[in-house]
Amino acid sequence: MDFGSKQSFSLTEKLLMKTLIPLGNLKYKGVKRKHYKKFLTVKEICNIADIDISQLNDSVKKVLNKKVSGAYRASSRFIKDCICVQLYEDGDGVMRWAASHGATVCVTSHNIEDIPCIVAENPAAVYSDICSYYRKRNPIEATTIVGSIGKTTTKKMVESVYKTQFETFCDAGNDNQIDGVGYFAQHIPERAEKWVQEVSEDTPGCVKEISKIVMPSINIVTAIDKSHIEEYGDENGILDEIRSIKEGMLENAVNIVSKDEDNTATLFSEKDNVIFVSVKDEQADYYAKDIVIKNDGMHFSVTDKKQNRDFPVFLPNVFAEHNVYSALYAFAAGVCAGVSYDNIVKGLSLYKATGIRQNVYRAKGMTVYADCYNAVAKSIRSAVEACDGIPVTGKRIAVIGDVEEAGDFSEAVHKEIVEIINNSRFDVLLTFGEKMEEAVKTTEVRSNLEVKSFFNKSKLNSEIRKYIEKDGLILFKASHKSRLDTCISAIFPMAYFKNIAKSSLPQITHRLKVIKSWTI
Repeated sequence: MDFGSKQSFSLTEKLLMKTLIPLGNLKYKGVKRKHYKKFLTVKEICNIADIDISQLNDSVKKVLNKKVSGAYRASSRFIKDCICVQLYEDGDGVMRWAASHGATVCVTSHNIEDIPCIVAENPAAVYSDICSYYRKRNPIEATTIVGSIGKTTTKKMVESVYKTQFETFCDAGNDNQIDGVGYFAQHIPERAEKWVQEVSEDTPGCVKEISKIVMPSINIVTAIDKSHIEEYGDENGILDEIRSIKEGMLENAVNIVSKDEDNTATLFSEKDNVIFVSVKDEQADYYAKDIVIKNDGMHFSVTDKKQNRDFPVFLPNVFAEHNVYSALYAFAAGVCAGVSYDNIVKGLSLYKATGIRQNVYRAKGMTVYADCYNAVAKSIRSAVEACDGIPVTGKRIAVIGDVEEAGDFSEAVHKEIVEIINNSRFDVLLTFGEKMEEAVKTTEVRSNLEVKSFFNKSKLNSEIRKYIEKDGLILFKASHKSRLDTCISAIFPMAYFKNIAKSSLPQITHRLKVIKSWTI
């Protein structure tokens, strides 16, 4: 079973990661050597993963009593003297590289000549078992966030709430695949009290294995849509995948879900200890009301049904109403985690969007709404509604790219997107990609909506520049594969770099803290 990370990075992001992060690692090289201890032998790890030692080849048997530094993938996190696990689409050459750079043994799906291999039908499951063992040595309470839309926003809000009261360990970027999660499980900081972990559902089987590693006591399910549906065939496949989060959850763990969507409201049974949030049903455990969008962000109240109390909430510089759900998830998780109500409200008021996810900022006199990491019709509708609520006097331009994860529903999804823009306050629709162009051709749009389609980024950028004007608004929304962030970096370079730096620096700080606190 292959669990693959499909993310790619802009040139700016690559420069930041290839310079600042290695420099930070170098700075703490001595700390790493001082605190990092090997305590498991190859034989002990084989026992943990239920591997039959008698079936191992001679090259592995020779090192059975050798202590290893942990289990890793041959990536930027590779550590000498480790057990290197073949994950994703790593080929034989990658495993040979790992062996030549100090891997004690490799866990692979088949024998590779000239290197010591533990052959397993499912290397990812072996990796999960090893990481789970490390995780069990730490009593930290974990919160997982899984779903199709809004995971990262919800994760950052939960982190912001927890940090007001607890030492919180959270993946800083988009490390929601099994290799990154397993790495974190082996390097939980000594003083950390809470662990917040986003979980990817983009490959079948991934949620189950990650859940076994993290062992959450609180799980949040965000909105579920047709994102990554090409991997599952239909929505039921996605629902089953997300439901498999229960595999690793602790006894008496809670699931926090929206009561307003049929697929989340019925996802779990009563025995699964479900907490409901809502903006429609006053009988939900946590209910948001009096939602008002102002120039500074969103204001609303949250009713805690059990306490029969209302709490005022403010989300600064947030304009999309669907973010109220993220705040409700974070509010409920905060209560479950033992955060005081005052600190929950304070934590939400400190939330900040960064990078290319629902990030609103000013550049060249315009309001830029950068939300081009993920896209389905539901998230595009939310982004458009958010833009409609932002007061501007200039033109409103929507730059929309193809949605790549819609599978057999692609035609209907792209037509729906055009209809969403058609019924909005946008003046201009600029599309990028064949699917959006075809949807525009087959949809009747209003006469005052200017529509143009592009396949070339340079030509698209040239067209966008024509609409740059004071107090205008521009929305960038698409699947990450469309790489509309490169348009933002080309047209608004200084603002883009500033915002990417804001989102990258926490990742750098996070990695330094992890290295500095290694106690294994």
